[in-house]
Amino acid sequence: MTTMLQAASPRQTAKEIMTEWERGAEPDAAEVLARQPELRADKAIVLDLACAEYCLRVDAGQTPEPEAFCDRFPTYRMSVRRMVAWHEYLQGKTSGIAAAPIVYWPAPGERLDDFTFLRELGRGSFARVYLALEESAGGRPVALKLSSGGAAEARTLGRLAHPNVVPVLSARFIEGSGQTAVCMPFLGTATLTDVLDRAYPTKNAAPPRRASVIGEAIRAAARPDDPAPLGSGPRGKLEDGAYVDGVVRLAGQVASALAFLHKEGVCHRDLKPSNVLLSPDGQALLLDFNLSADARADAPRLGGTLPYMAPEQLRAMVRDSDEGAMDERVDLFALGAVLYELLTGKHPFGRAPSGQSPQAAAACVLRRQQNGCTPLRRLNPAVDRGLARLIENCLAFEPAERPASAAVLAAGFYHYLGLPARLSRAAARRPLTAIALAATLFLGVGAAARELATQDPADVRAYKEGRTAFVAGDYARAEKQFDQALRDHPQDQGRRNYLLARGAATLRLAEADDDFTQFSSAQADFVEVNKHQEDGPTLARIGYCSSRLRQHEMAIKQFDEAFKAGFTSAGLYNDRAFSEWKTNDLERTRQDLDAALRTDPNLQAALYNRALFSLRGRERYLVGSSPIPESALEDMRRAVEIGPEDRVMYRYAAEMYAYAARDGLPLNRMGRAAQSLSYLRRACDRGENAQSFEDLPIFKGVLSSFPEFQSLRQAPQRPIISARNLRLIDPAPYLPE
Repeated sequence: MTTMLQAASPRQTAKEIMTEWERGAEPDAAEVLARQPELRADKAIVLDLACAEYCLRVDAGQTPEPEAFCDRFPTYRMSVRRMVAWHEYLQGKTSGIAAAPIVYWPAPGERLDDFTFLRELGRGSFARVYLALEESAGGRPVALKLSSGGAAEARTLGRLAHPNVVPVLSARFIEGSGQTAVCMPFLGTATLTDVLDRAYPTKNAAPPRRASVIGEAIRAAARPDDPAPLGSGPRGKLEDGAYVDGVVRLAGQVASALAFLHKEGVCHRDLKPSNVLLSPDGQALLLDFNLSADARADAPRLGGTLPYMAPEQLRAMVRDSDEGAMDERVDLFALGAVLYELLTGKHPFGRAPSGQSPQAAAACVLRRQQNGCTPLRRLNPAVDRGLARLIENCLAFEPAERPASAAVLAAGFYHYLGLPARLSRAAARRPLTAIALAATLFLGVGAAARELATQDPADVRAYKEGRTAFVAGDYARAEKQFDQALRDHPQDQGRRNYLLARGAATLRLAEADDDFTQFSSAQADFVEVNKHQEDGPTLARIGYCSSRLRQHEMAIKQFDEAFKAGFTSAGLYNDRAFSEWKTNDLERTRQDLDAALRTDPNLQAALYNRALFSLRGRERYLVGSSPIPESALEDMRRAVEIGPEDRVMYRYAAEMYAYAARDGLPLNRMGRAAQSLSYLRRACDRGENAQSFEDLPIFKGVLSSFPEFQSLRQAPQRPIISARNLRLIDPAPYLPE
């Protein structure tokens, strides 16, 4: 393949140069890049050469002065600085991070498992990310992360669906290498680090004025020989607006993603510029969840990147203790640090000191944080006072003084971008002009006034308020605001996004209450959208509503149409399987559940459905009393582990393990009976009626010898904790921009 050979040639050259250095040649990455400028086009090669030189000089006892070293690579100065800081951190770390195992990393052009590797996109101490082709999916380009511990990250990401979180397509264990491959869509290679490199090409560069620098950074990060990523070019407001507004627009997207994560019980804990991907159309997407703390996990991991760690994280590091009462506000602190850096070119508390142990460096940064940062507006007067205050509040030393939540922070950013706030800022900057503008607006004349007044008309304001409410989980208010946007914009042109948004909000309300009327209302909005422009995701949602309305034959037809329109998702396979099961098409049910889990191995709904399919299939469709397959028990165990919890799911899990105890090997019976009892206990804790156990002789037959089983049967019923239907999920859970 020509593209792969072309991509491999510069890397091979760099590899040969680094080999010569290891044999004793004087390492000088800057000199090599000046002599061979073709190597500068690949950021990964530049960082490899810089890293190799830095490490060799450290090993030789010639540790470079970090700032001077980074200044030798002006195009990627910010990236090199982060590489140096991370190297220093690992050099001195004595606890909290295990030594990186010696593993084999594939080279460009190689084939491993189902993937052909094109080039390396980035690396950390324990993982590397590649641009690869997924052969079984028609050679589609993907971003593939290889690591020795990626399964936890895949489990976290696999159940999260948000337009500003990088989705996981699949995850698998690579036989023979001991690595986990996490497969994600290829959305380009630009991150906020690229924006910093572009916006601040020299150490003392002034902040840029126009947002076009963001689009330039996205385009500069792309390589002409890479496959085309998903998405189009940056949108107008990132090309034509002010730089500060462009940063705030990205900040709102990141804060919205954090609000969603926190609502799902996930805290990122390693937010930094390189962990915010910028798609080709200028959308910010969170990635790299290796250090995320999941409320469902037994022990969240301590970690992060030193300059972006909150005081409470640094205190835990200095004391070599666990994380204590740390919560989601560590993410707000990190986001504040990222935004301060984007708006000023400076980190709020300076870079981590060199030549110290991690604990000593953490203590130094902690002292700086306690003293506070330089006021943001002193470094960038173009930043509005209210915006500066909002970002500086994120950097408060005490968590209680930071914004109450990411949803509140997102609302602040969206408010900043709204028309009333812009008019207020204009009045503060130019009071006489503002008075004249107000008079002109009052009289209803003046082209400039009309233009300004129409920048954010009533329907747009209502829509933005609805988005803010949706992100915060206030779906009733979101539905009301989206409905207002539709009333304020009666023309057919431009209504599509408003209808989609209202349908999405109504859908969330319907799911919470299992309300048929609301499902019908949501479906009506999606049908109206589809009349104007047919697309796969909308067809999938129409089918989802039909399935929730128990119109399964109709739902199958609508799901089929979504597939024909080119849309595919694990949720779509799962939902079609559910309706196929309800119409007794058992062979297609099995096929679609398997396809759902090939697409997303961590989709709880598909794991749950496939486990139940094995349980019910054993009772209704199979001859004899063959034991429940081990694979079905594993499906149910993982469904329970992934969450959310549900009393009905716990009861089914208890039933499966009771059958497994009765019919399985004698060696396993006691352990599986105990597991069945454990699931029953959890079902009762959430309000399951213990009297119903009498309806299933399997419980009495397997568990009657356990005293706790008798206690459960006699205990009064606890209050019912309701949960949403876990077997059907929104197959396209997106909110339009």
